[in-house]
Amino acid sequence: MLFRSATVTVWEYSSWNKKAVKCLSYPSILPMKDGVIVLNDSVEFWDVELTECKRRWDELHGIALLPVSEEHVACRTEDDTAVILSTSDGRSEIIKHVEWWDILAMNKKFQMITYKHKVKYGGFLVQHTVHLSDASFSSPRKLRSFVIDQKGSEPAGFFSPKGDFVVLWTSNIVEIYNATSGKLHRKLLEKDYIVDLKFITNRSLMVCSSEDVGNFLRDRKSVV
Repeated sequence: MLFRSATVTVWEYSSWNKKAVKCLSYPSILPMKDGVIVLNDSVEFWDVELTECKRRWDELHGIALLPVSEEHVACRTEDDTAVILSTSDGRSEIIKHVEWWDILAMNKKFQMITYKHKVKYGGFLVQHTVHLSDASFSSPRKLRSFVIDQKGSEPAGFFSPKGDFVVLWTSNIVEIYNATSGKLHRKLLEKDYIVDLKFITNRSLMVCSSEDVGNFLRDRKSVV
């Protein structure tokens, strides 16, 4: 996997003055409580103005970051290991070697939405099997499988703000699952060409569909 270096600039919002500029080895930065996590030659936790490195995990060479909570982040490393990092005390905990898994999202209970993919029919179709897993991967529960052609997008998934529901979606499917039981809670009927979804509150979901002029946003209140 190839990465390009990135330049991160901190601006003062009220005056629009440039406060700091920092070059990173990897184009990945994640806001956290009292600072930001960045991927450089190692994984680093900086203050919000990028003037002081508060913590550094020199043994980790991260390639992707995933938010968990205000003080916890999941990091995928170059050797396909998933590690939970705490910005408050610096602790790190290895979750799993995840070479054949992609992690879509993680909640504060360290539940994960994961999927594996399998190429079918000579590469014309790809089957993505989505699971709900705990941090040990001991008993992942299958939620569903998506079979997608070359023009389709891979499945996306995330937890509701309180972590009690899971949303899975592709360009034409939106489904909500119970994060405890793994059972389908509700299937939303939407038009094709869905491009993005966001929770506004724990019980309000906004759906963005490119089929509507100007990416019309519909507020689905009380969908869960």
